[in-house]
Amino acid sequence: MEREEIGSSRNPLVKEAAALKLKKERQRQGLYLAEGVRQTEEAVAAAAAEKIFYVPAAYAEQPRLAALLEKAAAQRIELIPVSEAVLKKIADEKTPQPVIALCAVKEPPLEKIFAQGKPVAVLDAVADPGNVGSILRTAAAAGAGGAVLLDGCADLYAPKTVRSAMGALYHLPCVTGVKEEELISAAEEAGYELAACVPQGGRNLYKSDLRGRLAFILGNEANGVRPSLAARAEEHLCIPMPGRSESLNVAAAAAVVLFEAVRQRER
Repeated sequence: MEREEIGSSRNPLVKEAAALKLKKERQRQGLYLAEGVRQTEEAVAAAAAEKIFYVPAAYAEQPRLAALLEKAAAQRIELIPVSEAVLKKIADEKTPQPVIALCAVKEPPLEKIFAQGKPVAVLDAVADPGNVGSILRTAAAAGAGGAVLLDGCADLYAPKTVRSAMGALYHLPCVTGVKEEELISAAEEAGYELAACVPQGGRNLYKSDLRGRLAFILGNEANGVRPSLAARAEEHLCIPMPGRSESLNVAAAAAVVLFEAVRQRER
């Protein structure tokens, strides 16, 4: 039997979903929001969605949404029709698309990130959600083995991070809240070298051998890689910049480093 449309923001399901805009609620519920058709499609394809809120009026107007909901129904994902006003209450975006998925937080063991021998992106206190999401998107596109978010990073499951990642959360294994010593231990156990990406004083990226088991450490926007971790890194890499800029945005630097590793591994 088709569910009745929910029109009240006081509905318990709606209140629980809307609360996921807060980090403490995401941690408590083990869920996060994926907003819009594309994000929901990715979540359904990856079997990450547990509930989907949608506006019934849009179902008839948008064939892509209709196909998405039919696929979700076939997977027995709970579909919850809501009014447009209720969907706006749940959403983080000011002008949301008519569908939002509630996705389960699923993180693999840290050791699994290093098990494939592929490059790994290590985010060291990267504070901006947009930068975190962009780095994950780049890492996924570059075929990285995964991403390790050290303590102090922006929340991986915040709505802005999820939007910026553009579906990377469903393709790239990620582990959050990792301590420095945990990272070092896991990397050593798997035979990885830590390569700190620094603005000055490192080895020229393009003259370095990036074909081995490397974990690229990308530092905080203002302070770079923390000194204690930089001191433990076996390699320090620097992107040559003949122009007048002192440094690149961390997400831009991540793209340069990760795709130089791709180029070297494929030649």
